[in-house]
Amino acid sequence: MKGAGYRPGTGFVLHDVSEEEEGNLATHSEKLATVFGILNTNSGVVLRVTKNLRICGDCHTAVKFISKIHHREIMFHGGSIRASDSFPKDRYLIELWSSAPSVTATTTYSYEYITLSSLMLDANHHAGGIAVVNSLRTLIASCYVVRFSSGGIWVQNGHETLFSGSFPGQHITAGADPGERAFSGNGIRLAGNDNYVTDVVIFSASIGILVAGGPTQSSTFTAITRPPVSAGPTSI
Repeated sequence: MKGAGYRPGTGFVLHDVSEEEEGNLATHSEKLATVFGILNTNSGVVLRVTKNLRICGDCHTAVKFISKIHHREIMFHGGSIRASDSFPKDRYLIELWSSAPSVTATTTYSYEYITLSSLMLDANHHAGGIAVVNSLRTLIASCYVVRFSSGGIWVQNGHETLFSGSFPGQHITAGADPGERAFSGNGIRLAGNDNYVTDVVIFSASIGILVAGGPTQSSTFTAITRPPVSAGPTSI
């Protein structure tokens, strides 16, 4: 995987074992489950991995590379990620991109048929939630994306991203917090073609859905709930 660009995220190692950090990451249960599935299923079979504890960022990165190298659809069900206080403020908890993102449109896709399902993402007001760049047919379903800084979910270029049954929100209080309406981020930012957003509740954001990219972009929206805030001509 290193030859394909993977770099171990040693910052996710919780113990002071500097000489064994990469080995420690390699034994995480979600990586072992994914490799076990690759070795014991036929090519083309969808891998479904269920995790009932928090999934570290390095495991998400590693699974992306495994999916790309082996041309397999890998689905993670369950689990949570929370940004630490030292998490980079210009990054996302889950980054579905193979290199530095570019706003220039492209017909080359880095990933295809990636599914993110039943995840709890807490950006801790330090980062964004999910970034999907140059990906084809990505499904984001039943995800709770909260406490993001600039944006909950960002789609750049790519094609056919489907959102279903998800809840992006910058603040998660039920009304008692006086700063609850200090909105500053976008729930969902779309700058790609043919997206489909349905049954999504954006309960706290400056702009619910921001559609960028000009008149050539096409997206479908159904059953969307957002806060009652003012919106421009390209926002919902």
